[in-house]
Amino acid sequence: ILSCLVGSIIGAMILRFIDTGMAKNAMAFILVLMVLKIIFYRPKIKNNGVSTNQSILPYAILGLLGSFLSSITGLGGGIIFTPALISILRVTAKKVPAYSNLAMVVATLFGVLPHFFTASPMETFENPLLNSTYIGNVNFGVILLIAFGGFISARLGVYFNGLVKEKTKKKLLSLILLIFAL
Repeated sequence: ILSCLVGSIIGAMILRFIDTGMAKNAMAFILVLMVLKIIFYRPKIKNNGVSTNQSILPYAILGLLGSFLSSITGLGGGIIFTPALISILRVTAKKVPAYSNLAMVVATLFGVLPHFFTASPMETFENPLLNSTYIGNVNFGVILLIAFGGFISARLGVYFNGLVKEKTKKKLLSLILLIFAL
């Protein structure tokens, strides 16, 4: 959580100096590499639901880098944290949602703070109601719409998480990551 906090704030502050298109192209490349790692990585020993990495340092580095990348690209932290937890830190797919979601909440919450203090919105909408819900570059109308959809789909995700085999989850994750990379 602490490393996510630091990474997201640094990323949001540096974002003003980075070409976002270049950052997104780099992120697409990283996503493709993660897909290849997920597809071709074969663990030698089953870990019985326990991460084989017991050191806290790799988790802290993932939090720092994942939230930093999330802040500069605008991609959701789950797209970054989920494949890294599975393929780099070898956390089982069943436990990944809890870790990834918590990291994503922290990265998003603190990554958005600098955007509250930006003088004018970067994007405007034709809908006057949506235009009236800006604080800095943050549009709370859009956030509420996304949160509503997320609330409904998250409940479905939790339900299906227990029903779907880990191998199927990895295939679905790989497909989704390839779509986002494109």
